[in-house]
Amino acid sequence: MNLYHYPKSRHVRTQTPFPYKNYSEFKPTLKKEFNNTCVYCRTPDHLSEVNYYAVEHYKPKRKFPELETEYTNLYYACGHCNSKKGEFWPTDDQLQAGIFIPNPCSHIMHEHLRSSRDGTVAHHSITGKWTIDSLDLNSPKKVQKRIFYLNTYNNAKRQIKIFEKLLTEIKGKIDDSDEEELSDIEISYLEAIEQCESVNSIIDYIENGPSE
Repeated sequence: MNLYHYPKSRHVRTQTPFPYKNYSEFKPTLKKEFNNTCVYCRTPDHLSEVNYYAVEHYKPKRKFPELETEYTNLYYACGHCNSKKGEFWPTDDQLQAGIFIPNPCSHIMHEHLRSSRDGTVAHHSITGKWTIDSLDLNSPKKVQKRIFYLNTYNNAKRQIKIFEKLLTEIKGKIDDSDEEELSDIEISYLEAIEQCESVNSIIDYIENGPSE
């Protein structure tokens, strides 16, 4: 898993929900469609505030009322990005100048936005810069949260490699030991497995959220 990374290809929708009359009813389907992740800031919903995510109308419903319940116009976004985007829709001149907010179904997000190791989002186009500024993707709160989870995730990954090496070494000692030495070595082996499972649970939560 590449935490917070932007897709390198266009998203092809996989879900075919019932044509609801109320757009809010599409939220569970959109959550699955976009892997529980905000399409703009790439924050998984389980790493954000509870019930903070919304059905996002790419083309604003006030300007395009006919698309209010059109599934292909709906996205999964956090409350921050959804609020910042608001009713914005570019003029023809702005579109030509690259002043618009990309979406993963029509654009290759990686061509405009990249996640950085320092927790910030970097732009790789005029469109990317406009998006970062418009949605305030590098707000102190968002950057701080990304840094926390990136550090936690990367440290856990490093610990797993250490534990895996340790388990291999202990397993070798078990195979080479006599019965008198075996008891203490097996205890060390079980303790290492327990610690490894504990770290793996952290990784699993960051990648997949709480178990159902």
